[in-house]
Amino acid sequence: MQINDKTLMIEKDNKIIQKLIFVSFVGILLSAVGYYIDDRFFHSYLACYLFFITLSLGGLFFVLAHHMFGADWSVPLRRIAESLMLLVPLMLILLIPILLKFDSLYEWTSSEFWSHHGVLDAKKAYLNKTFFFIRLAIYFLIWFFLISRLYTLSIKQKNDLDKVKMKRFSALGLALFAISVSFFGFDVIMSLDATWFSTMFGVYVFAGCYLSATAFVTLVSLFLRSKGVLINEINEKHYANLGKVLFAFTVFWAYIGGFQYYIIWYANLPEEIYWFIQRWEGPWKYLSIVLIFGHFVIPFLVLIFNRLKRNRSVLAVISILILFMHWLDMYWMVMPTYYRDSHGYINMEDLNQLSVLSWTDFSLFFAMGGLLIALFWRFFKSKSIVALNDPAYEQSITKEES
Repeated sequence: MQINDKTLMIEKDNKIIQKLIFVSFVGILLSAVGYYIDDRFFHSYLACYLFFITLSLGGLFFVLAHHMFGADWSVPLRRIAESLMLLVPLMLILLIPILLKFDSLYEWTSSEFWSHHGVLDAKKAYLNKTFFFIRLAIYFLIWFFLISRLYTLSIKQKNDLDKVKMKRFSALGLALFAISVSFFGFDVIMSLDATWFSTMFGVYVFAGCYLSATAFVTLVSLFLRSKGVLINEINEKHYANLGKVLFAFTVFWAYIGGFQYYIIWYANLPEEIYWFIQRWEGPWKYLSIVLIFGHFVIPFLVLIFNRLKRNRSVLAVISILILFMHWLDMYWMVMPTYYRDSHGYINMEDLNQLSVLSWTDFSLFFAMGGLLIALFWRFFKSKSIVALNDPAYEQSITKEES
C-alpha cells in the first residue's frame, strides 16, 4: 500500500513535466536562432543526439544485464532503466535532421573524397549511403525488438517462470546489443573521419553508454528520495552497489580509451594517429585534458574509497560529473570533423582559432533533453514505479547487515 500511495503522489505531480517542456521550448527557440547564425549547428545537433541515444542504450544494457546475471539488488531500480530505454525508439524521429544533412556531416558520401584518398575498395563498399541506411534500420529494429519484448515481459511479470523467460531472452539480447551498438559506433561516430579506424572503438562507445546510464539511474533514485519516494526500497545497499558500478566502469572506460590511444600512438601510422593529433591541437588540447581528469581521474580518486561510494551527496555530484563528461566525450569526437576540407583533412589553423563551445551546443541540449526527460518521466510514472511482482523484490529491498 505504501508503494501505491507513492505512485499516486508521483502521478499527480505534473509540475516536473511542465518545467521540462518549458526548458525544451526555450531550447528550441534558441536553437532555431542558432540554426541561422551558427555554421556548426548540425555537428552540435549530432553530438547532442549521440549523447542521448547512447544514454538510452545504456538503459537497455542495464536491464539486459539485470536479467541475465540475476542481479536481485537492482530490482527496485529496474523501472528507471526500463523507462530510460523506452526513449530509444523516439530517437529514430530525432534522427531525421541528421539524415537531411547527411552529405555535409559525412564526407565519404563524396566521390571526390574517395578519389583523393585512394582507400581500399572494401572500405568504399562498406561506406555507401544505401548500405549505411540499411544497417541503421537493422540496428533500430534490433533495439525495438529487445525493448518491446523486455518491457512487455516486465510489466506482465507475475512469477518465477516470467523471470526465467526474461533471463533467457536477455542472453540473446546481450549478443544482439553488443554487435549492434559496436557497429552503430563504427558507422555513426567513427565514420565521421572515414580515414581513421580502431577495432576498440565499439567497446569504448559501449563503456560510455553503460556508465552514463548508471549515473542517470543514480540521480533519478536520489531525486525520488528527495521527494520522499522509495526511501526504504532504494536504500544504502543499492547506493553502495551503484557506486561500485560507477567506479568499475569509470576504470573500464579509461582502460579502453587509454589502450586505444597507446596502441595507435605506439604504431605511429599516419592514417591512425592523425585522429588524436587533431584533438591535441589548439584549444582541443585543453578539452582533452578536461576529459581525462573529469571522466576518469576525479571519479576514480573519489569512488575508490568505500565510504564515499555510499555517500549519497558524493554519488549525486559524481553522477552529474559523469553525465557532463559523457556529453563532452561525444562532442570531442564529433566537433573537430567540422573543420575538414573537401578531401577530409582538418585545417589546423582553423582548429587553433576555434572557439571550442558555442551557446548553440547548450541550447540544443536543453531542447532535446527537456523533451526526452519529460517523456522519460511520463513513462516512469505511468506504471508501478517498482517491479512489485518480481519474486526477488522482498529480498532486494532488505538492507544489508552492518
